[in-house]
Amino acid sequence: MATDLFEMSGAYRQGSITLSNVEMSYCSQRSTYKSCVRFESATGYSSVTDSTFYDSEGWSASIYKASNVIMQNNVFLGAKAVGVHMDMVRNVTFSDNFVGDVMKRKFTAIDKVVDKESCVVICSYMSEGSRCTDLTITNNIAAGCEFGGFVAPGNDCGDASSNKFRDNVSHSNNGAGAYIYPDKYSATQGTCYEGSAFSAYKTTLPCVVTHYPSREIRMHGMTCIDNVKGISLQTGGIDADKLKIDFKHSYIYGETEADDCPQGHECWCQEKTGFLFFGNNLKSKDLHPTMASSLPVHKVKSEGAWGGDINIYNVHFSGFLTGKTKCLAKHRLFGRSKEASDKIPIHKFVACSFSNVDEISMAYFKDPTAGWANSSDCGDFPCTAPNNVVLSFSSTLWSGITMPGATQSFQLIGAGGPNVAGKYENCSDRMLSWNGYYCMNRKIGLLMFENLDEDKWDRTFSPVYIRNEATGFENVLNSMMDHVWDGFYTGQLRLTRFPG
Repeated sequence: MATDLFEMSGAYRQGSITLSNVEMSYCSQRSTYKSCVRFESATGYSSVTDSTFYDSEGWSASIYKASNVIMQNNVFLGAKAVGVHMDMVRNVTFSDNFVGDVMKRKFTAIDKVVDKESCVVICSYMSEGSRCTDLTITNNIAAGCEFGGFVAPGNDCGDASSNKFRDNVSHSNNGAGAYIYPDKYSATQGTCYEGSAFSAYKTTLPCVVTHYPSREIRMHGMTCIDNVKGISLQTGGIDADKLKIDFKHSYIYGETEADDCPQGHECWCQEKTGFLFFGNNLKSKDLHPTMASSLPVHKVKSEGAWGGDINIYNVHFSGFLTGKTKCLAKHRLFGRSKEASDKIPIHKFVACSFSNVDEISMAYFKDPTAGWANSSDCGDFPCTAPNNVVLSFSSTLWSGITMPGATQSFQLIGAGGPNVAGKYENCSDRMLSWNGYYCMNRKIGLLMFENLDEDKWDRTFSPVYIRNEATGFENVLNSMMDHVWDGFYTGQLRLTRFPG
């Protein structure tokens, strides 16, 4: 451990550590912050390079209220709850390291309280974002992690030169690849923040997750390969007309030759979705949720926001064939999170490319969950946002195995289940494999309206019928779900807002 201190003589000592080509094992203290190698309130120049720390009883490394630390080309293998932690730091470089096999610790708490976990925790553990400056977090690998590989702050929008979090990789996690959140100490990230140059594969949750308060999120240069839940970008905590998510210059791949049924082992067989529909919600998530009901972070637990502009530009989708994984589980490119009950904004895809994506694998529009039809959730019938999904494509490129008659401009529309009668103009017959339609109609949009009375939360009127007498099209809409829950009773509060 390194720390600054005053001697009895009054002399001030700056703490520092220099380690190179060192091996440490079975160190750190269980269920404490006392990690194998620790910098706490140390300001001397320190470096830890070309070393290995393994089988730790607690955390492998911690940098807390410290400055001027370089950790490079190290292996941190085998820890509990957290692999590498940093909070309230300045001038820290963490590059070319491997952090892996970070498992759960024995955690005793009251019912439904969960531990804070991740392979690499960057300025997020001690509070909902701590002040950290002059960070360089690059070229690291986090693998075999609980909750996620990285919890990391984003960059200011337009700051292409930042190395705060860049060129990192995560894989094989029981969780997400990275949670990228807005830095609350930035003057601009509450309005707009971005993340870039990250890759993740073989994660049980999305490769990249956002569900935090900012009016605009930009993610680019991402590569997501064979992740169970694809990618999930959402804003949270803000209700406004102008909310925006941009996802561009990235790659989404389906299954690869890295098999989920390796020879000599049991199959790990899960339904997979390459891209979960993005969203804008009234509430956000904590950086490290401590209640089980808040997990996973991409799960929607609040009403849909009024605004929402979703733009996907120059993203390459590849390797979604037959509609099934190699072990015959359902495998689709586009789909919704099962908890998305209240609003799914129009998604606009521009200049995107599809390689070896066949018709059956393109999408699946899940009907609303039948169990939502109860007085605690949506009332007499399920909330209807999942019936009203519009994906709009333009300037599209196709290669390899594709849908029959694939075109540059088209729309994919959710079927709407029993609540929708008639037919959208210039659309195919309902495709059972999608539970939706393939359309050549640029006029299909999403209508939003709500009750403006003061009691719009505790007095609702539904259903609302939308009808086009000229075409016979009819849609039946329900208002939003009651998301209030105090542990025993629901709040009986439903926002009277209708997307359709």
